[in-house]
Amino acid sequence: MVLTIPIEGIAWTSYTTVEDDFIKYLDYVPCTHEHRGVWSPKLANLLLNIGSLIDSIFRSYLESPTLNSANNIDEIRNDQRKQKINGFQKVYDAVHSFSNRDVYLLSTGEKFIPWSNWQRPDTPPSWWTAYNKVKHDRFRNRTKATLENTLNALSGLLLICVLLKEFRPYLVDIGIIKGTGLYEVLVKHLLEQNEPINEEAHPIIAKSKLFGYIFRSKGHYESQGFAIISMYYPPIGTTVRP
Repeated sequence: MVLTIPIEGIAWTSYTTVEDDFIKYLDYVPCTHEHRGVWSPKLANLLLNIGSLIDSIFRSYLESPTLNSANNIDEIRNDQRKQKINGFQKVYDAVHSFSNRDVYLLSTGEKFIPWSNWQRPDTPPSWWTAYNKVKHDRFRNRTKATLENTLNALSGLLLICVLLKEFRPYLVDIGIIKGTGLYEVLVKHLLEQNEPINEEAHPIIAKSKLFGYIFRSKGHYESQGFAIISMYYPPIGTTVRP
């Protein structure tokens, strides 16, 4: 009997592998602001892995019914030449509002909006541009593989995993997404909705080792930002230093 592993499981395992590798790197080069411009071959490998994962996930879920409302979806589904970052922007941002979703670095509370450039048409994130430059010529463009670009890219990948509805039941099952005071079955049901979800009394939070995300709800917990995450999930240790 062949064990069938869902794409979500494979993708999340790939995410955690890259995140763990990045955390190990931070043991040697702490994520202080003066280090954000540091580049290295190790970061180049991480940035390439992250960018490749993002591209693969976006391509894999283009047939998702959740994208059917996007104006350009049929055109992009039928033309592989359009299945690039600007094409993905037209469908994924239209449906999931990537461009105004923020994620927090758990150890410091710093907020990232990794897809904010998508607020402008045909404008990829700067870290994606860096990834592309390293991918096409990693020797000449090696200095683009900075700690800052890698950190932003990783937070962007985390957002993909929590915003795509196909991932959410799996992430609830493994404890990455939790609703404080809510049964798992109710959390899954609520996360079938578009944000803001119909929940006023309890925040629903996604948390990896590095990042935290608050799902937008009628309780408006996301407006309280990192304070809500740290209230329910106080940081343990300080791998990343302010």
